[in-house]
Amino acid sequence: MAVGSNHTTINGKENTGQCATITLLDSLPLRSLQTDDFTITSVTIEDSCLVIAVTYGGGCGTTNFELFWNKMITECRYPSVNVFLKLTDDDFCKAIISETVLKFDLTAFGGLRESYGLGIRIMGTEFLVSYGR
Repeated sequence: MAVGSNHTTINGKENTGQCATITLLDSLPLRSLQTDDFTITSVTIEDSCLVIAVTYGGGCGTTNFELFWNKMITECRYPSVNVFLKLTDDDFCKAIISETVLKFDLTAFGGLRESYGLGIRIMGTEFLVSYGR
């Protein structure tokens, strides 16, 4: 890619602004995942999408984001899940990329949302959002 041209993908596909699939982990604990540096600036829910705004260093190569869930549901006052946002940064430039918006599909959690509501916590951050009820 040319200098000054950044290419952000989600799950290895072009970031089109549509909701991407959450990657399910069957055996690895979320804590075992590694990520390159980025900063989450906001987390919201729009319709049935988890919307995460991020900034990160780059500007001249390819970056890929994936959101992982290990299929575990924690129940306390209401059900909650932990998810892990991973950045693979194959871009060695250092410019700060202005806010990039990532969207992930939450329809798989629809039953919990309707019955109880669901807390979604992004591991390694202070972000916890409520989905439903």
